[in-house]
Amino acid sequence: VNLDNVTFIDMNIDEDYMYWVRDFSPFYVFDNKDLSIVDFTYNRPSRTEQNSVPSKLATYFDMSYSKMSLTHTGGNLMQDGRFTAFSDDLVVQENNNNKTKVNSQMKQYCGIDNCVITIDPQGDYIAHIDCWGKIVAPDKIIVAKLPATNPRYDYYELAATELGNTKCIYGYNYRI
Repeated sequence: VNLDNVTFIDMNIDEDYMYWVRDFSPFYVFDNKDLSIVDFTYNRPSRTEQNSVPSKLATYFDMSYSKMSLTHTGGNLMQDGRFTAFSDDLVVQENNNNKTKVNSQMKQYCGIDNCVITIDPQGDYIAHIDCWGKIVAPDKIIVAKLPATNPRYDYYELAATELGNTKCIYGYNYRI
């Protein structure tokens, strides 16, 4: 990387947590042709330094800033670039099991028409979709495949089936 093209911004983040940057960084959206920052309440409330990063970035880059009234984490959000977003059910749980609120906030602030909420096949504390899936095209999703002997195998297969039964922007089901 040519460091002449890189700007380092000191955010005063505890070194024990700075590697979670995808989780606490803002969502970036285009409002017409202007790039803007959309913030959310990071789902680690005790990490106040990380929670302040989106507003600091907006100030530093003189960008438009808005904040959803949604608890979320960047690792639990993927988008297909065509108005559909994917998360596992942690986002609903962390917002008082109010899927309507999740959908309306994502529509209002991020322009997401379709929020696909699936199970967390890992069944562990982190519950981030980026730990087991990746959107690679507007109609294609990679889902981790476990050996049939793994105790979580059926959960991964269920998540893959749920996503594979979801229509993409082109009118057919996502390819898994």
